[in-house]
Order: sequence, then structure tokens, then C-alpha cells
Amino acid sequence: NITQGGYRGPRQPIRWSLIVGCLLSCLMSTSSEAFMQTSMACSAATNASLNVPSSTSLHVSQPLDKTMHTTTTVEEEALSADKNDHHEPPRKVLQLNRVLSEDASTIPKGIAIILNSNARGVSADMVKAIQEQASQYGEHMRVYATSTYEEAQQAVSELASSGSGKNPPPQIIVPIGGDGSLTTMIQLWYKTGTKLPFIGYLPMGTGNALGTVIGCNPRRRIRKKKRLQAIQKVLAQLFEIAQTMEKEQAMGDTNHDQVDIVDVPLMHVTTTTTTAPDNNNDKKNKIGELTNVKQQVYCFFAGLGIDSLMLQDYKELQDWSSKSRFWKDKFASVWGYTVALFTRTLPKCVAHQSHLVSLEVTTKEPALWVDHRRGDVVRSIRLHNDNGNGSDESSSTLLYKGQAGIVAASTTPFYGGNLKLFPFARLSENGCQVRIGRIHPLMGIVNIPQIFSGAYRNSEMGCLDFIGTQFTVDIHADEGHPVQHSGESMGLAQKVELQVLKEPVRFVTLLAPRLVCE
Repeated sequence: NITQGGYRGPRQPIRWSLIVGCLLSCLMSTSSEAFMQTSMACSAATNASLNVPSSTSLHVSQPLDKTMHTTTTVEEEALSADKNDHHEPPRKVLQLNRVLSEDASTIPKGIAIILNSNARGVSADMVKAIQEQASQYGEHMRVYATSTYEEAQQAVSELASSGSGKNPPPQIIVPIGGDGSLTTMIQLWYKTGTKLPFIGYLPMGTGNALGTVIGCNPRRRIRKKKRLQAIQKVLAQLFEIAQTMEKEQAMGDTNHDQVDIVDVPLMHVTTTTTTAPDNNNDKKNKIGELTNVKQQVYCFFAGLGIDSLMLQDYKELQDWSSKSRFWKDKFASVWGYTVALFTRTLPKCVAHQSHLVSLEVTTKEPALWVDHRRGDVVRSIRLHNDNGNGSDESSSTLLYKGQAGIVAASTTPFYGGNLKLFPFARLSENGCQVRIGRIHPLMGIVNIPQIFSGAYRNSEMGCLDFIGTQFTVDIHADEGHPVQHSGESMGLAQKVELQVLKEPVRFVTLLAPRLVCE
């Protein structure tokens, strides 16, 4: 991993891997001296790994009102962890003699939690525990448990308009659900025409592509009671961060220097499908006139090809298993995607080449190509400024034309389930990565560990990676091809337009800050 550029460091203290590595090194050693040196090095590395700080440690300031946090033990543990943490560099101290720049009644306060009760990781006990926790914080921790699109729309509408009522708007919105729940909440908020607040995302869905990037996800493979306590602890940390942000804003500091914020660009995806009119039902269109049906969504990743076919097969597998509680629980996870891939998608792709799509990928804005042959050297793409008619409005530069097994775009490195399909997605502050896969499905199976760890490279143009802000995919198929976003199907499309928005979504993270001094 180190020599191939795929090593990223441990998330947890390494123990078993060091032991296994020590044993392998010992077997390969030819002398007792080499054995002793390897054992001593492994022991030192193991001791050092035990001192690695946990990724869930708290790094926030003291709350404004300490009396609100004396009834629960979760917040006390969080504060004690913060006091004993010497990993964080000194932070800027706000001057108390600064003049208040805003009316206190208009400053956002607290957090608002939007629960998707249909999400895989959300249970009735979790909803109850969060509601009980929120009751201790009063109006500054609001909870909305939603199960339908209309309920989510009503919750977002109420929160977006709360600034004009007696309740101040929330400082942080906390969606609890999957990637689809997060993008749905963002789209509903954009429809209100108000500014999107900071987001503290708790991933409780199936794929959770953004969970690793944001760093607010509690551990899931623990007992039920401890898991609920971990979720309550995360919410308590987010509440204290909201208080810190409120204090900074009251003092005129809108940069929030004391809070670690991750900016993730959002994509605006438009799909177009050209259909013939139904003359029996559509009286307005003339016979033979074609109709363009457009669908627009905001998302962090989208794609077509084998991934959209796998999603379609996964939905069919879910429908099949819905009659059995046992199989329904088993398939409602990354395991379900794996079963769908190997039992349905791959056989169809190998036998019928159903994943191959004839298409063209173009761009109208500056873009970069990652050259795998030269060790991931980034090369600029020369744009065509003129289309030959003297006008550059509709001019576009061809990036690829031919067949592909997958065309996917993302502003986040992970595709879901901690699978790093887009290793170059965040190399640009305001761009996305587009990956075009041309390899055979069987070759993809052989290279699955490298592909999903972000280490796969192909020097024979079997995998093309681009970085940019605008891409257009024209699909050469009469009926179109399935397209997906955020793990949700968008149906068939003959054209897909991707545009990265200039204003990113701002997420509050709980990961430890950058190490400056050891």
C-alpha cells in the first residue's frame, strides 16, 4: 500500500495487522538477529499505535450556559475529554470587549434534528432516546421524526421560516438517515429560497458515502444500548459546537475559527429523456412531435452504467426479500449490494454486455485529466473556444467518445460503504471527479480491492479520470440508460448534465484537527 500510494494511515490503533506482519517478517528472516530486530520494531510500533488519539474525541469550546449541562453524564464526559486533550493546537481567543454586531434575537441558536424513520439504522428506540435528550435542552434542540416526503417538506419549511417567527433559526441542521435523506433535505431547503445552515450529518443509511468525510458517525457495530449513548454523545457535541458558533457570531466573528468545518461541493444534475407523445392522452402535442422530459436534482455523487444496473438489481432484490423479515434485514446493507452484484448484475454484464453504453463526454469549462501512466500527473485540457460558427455559446470540448461500462461523478471520495471509488474528488476545492471505466467486468472483479481502496490505476486507458466543474454525457441509446444519484434511481435518460455549484455545503465535523506539534 505504501509503495503503491494507497496507504492512508490507520483509523484505529493497529494491533493484529502488526502482529501478522511481524510473523510474516520472522518467517522470511534468515537469521536470529533479523528476527530480534523485526520483533523489537513490531513491539515499538504496537506501543506507538496505542497512543493514537481516537477519531471520536471532542474538540469544542466550553458551552455558554453551563447550567444546561449538569443533568446528563454524556456532556460531562465530553467536556472532560476536551480538557485532557493536548492534541489540538491553541485556538484564537475572542475578545469580550468587542461590540455585538448582531441582534441576539436573529442569531441562529441550537440544533434541529430531522430523522428519517425509514432509514436502515434508525429505530423506534433511537427516535425515543433522541426526543428524551432534546427535552432536556428545551427549544434549542428540536426534533422532527419524518417517514414521508410530505413530513420532511413540512419540517424543512418550518425550520426555514423560523427566523421570521418567535423561534430563532437553528445554527446546525442534523439530518439522521442515508445519503438520499441528506440530499432530499438539501433540495427541500433550496426550494425555500433561504440560506442553507451548517449541517451535522449522522449517517444511518445503507451506503453512507459522506459519513467518512464528515466524521460525525458514531460506531455502529456495538451493542444497542451503547450505540444509543454514542448517538446522544454526538448530538451533545454538536449542540455545544452550535453554542460556540453562536458566541462567535454574537462577537462579530463569522469565520467560526474555533469550529472545524468541511466544505463539500454540491452537484446539480439534470437528466433529459426524449419520448414520443401518447396521442391518446396528450391532445396538445402533434402526432410525431417529440417531448423532452427533464429531471433536476442536487446530489454529491451520480452515475450510469454498471453501478446504476446494480442499484436496479438491488431494488429488485429488496422487493423479493420484503416478504421475509430475515432476508429483509440481511439485504438491507452493503451485503445486499454485494449479493445483487454477484448474482444478478455481473452475470448479465458478462453474458449480454448489458452494462456497456455508447456515449460522449464533453465539457465547456476548464478541466484536468489525471494521467495514470505518469504517476497521476494532472494535465490541463485545452478547450475549444469556437465551434466553427463564430459563436462559443454552445462550444464544448470532447473528453471521450465510445463505449464505457461506467461513468460516475462525485464530489466526495467515497461511493458508499467506505468504498473509495473517487480518489481525486477532493483534490479541487470546487470541483468533482468523473471516472470513465472501460475494463471488462471480470477484470473489475479481480481488481476489486484496488478499485474500492482508491489505488487502482490503468496505464492502457481502461480507466479515465477527469477533474472539473461541468460535464455533459450524451447517451447514444433510443430508450436511454438507467441513471442513479445518492443510491436512488432517476430512471432512464439520454443526456446527463453535471454542474458543480459555486457555494459548497458546509458540514460540521467531529474529527480531530490537523496535527501541528507532536
